[in-house]
Amino acid sequence: MKRVVVADTGPLIILSGIAHLFLLKKMYSTIHIPQAVLEELQLGLSYPETKSLIVALNAGWIEVHHLKENTYPSFTELKKVVDPGEAEAIVLGKTIDCDFLIIDDRKGRKIAVNHGLQIVGVAGILLAAKHNGYIKTVKPLLGKMASLGYRLSSGLCTEIIRIAGEK
Repeated sequence: MKRVVVADTGPLIILSGIAHLFLLKKMYSTIHIPQAVLEELQLGLSYPETKSLIVALNAGWIEVHHLKENTYPSFTELKKVVDPGEAEAIVLGKTIDCDFLIIDDRKGRKIAVNHGLQIVGVAGILLAAKHNGYIKTVKPLLGKMASLGYRLSSGLCTEIIRIAGEK
């Protein structure tokens, strides 16, 4: 069964930064993003860590959608409380009836859930990748994420490692 997956900017950047963006292609084949996420991604495309994002965008497995302001009733209101990428990702998720939205920002996650979307973060992606045999361990990737400045609480890291069955 093909899954419809929408992504926010942060998870794409960190998966690219730890050289594991390929997991999204392997697990879901196409990732949908709104124009605002593309614009946010383009701000960092000069960094070496984002090379895989350029490859994915050029290959077309990250598919960009252009939304109109009147696409979703609370679109304008969403843009007042979360950044444009998160707002458009939530609206795109609702518009294309996605199976889930990949988002890590706490405020964005809460709003997405309030709008009826299923959500998953990078940690959930890594756990699913391990479960499906695409990666062997999660713990070293959490360390790489931390070294790149991605904030996960130590309690969350401990829980992820426990769920992954690692020490």
